[in-house]
Amino acid sequence: MPRIIILSCTLFFYASGLLSAQEELLDEVYDLYLKAEYESAIAYIDQGMKAYPQEAEFHYMKGIILLEMKQKNKATEYFKSTLELDPYFTDARVELGTSYFLAHQFEAAKEQYLIALKQEPEHIEALMNIGTVYIELENYEKACESWTKLESLGGFLPQEIFNEYCK
Repeated sequence: MPRIIILSCTLFFYASGLLSAQEELLDEVYDLYLKAEYESAIAYIDQGMKAYPQEAEFHYMKGIILLEMKQKNKATEYFKSTLELDPYFTDARVELGTSYFLAHQFEAAKEQYLIALKQEPEHIEALMNIGTVYIELENYEKACESWTKLESLGGFLPQEIFNEYCK
């Protein structure tokens, strides 16, 4: 229900001309991203970054799209630039951790997830991902702690994975 309300409000503001040019660019980026039209989305992002260089959301979305395009090194740089602009952008921090994880930099990934969890202790994706990092680091007890908290918050982890490491 809240998603419908947000969408309705966005449509209202758009129709009434109250959305800023920046918000319109971001809406177009999200739309193209959802359609997997990554090159077109990047063109809009570049336009947004030129017009609004201090807007962290453009940097974040470029990182997300580059990660989807399997360009993890470039994605990492955009997640870092997002955090330079907004150190409390928790989702960017989680994605930076993910890009480190994909590069097998498990300690760096763990550090980013821990910071994210300090900012948002119930961040579902960070809890799931840090558990996976702990498995890679062979710290099964910490993995199980993270995954137990994840499950208590309603997050999903395949039961066979939980049972393999935590039972």
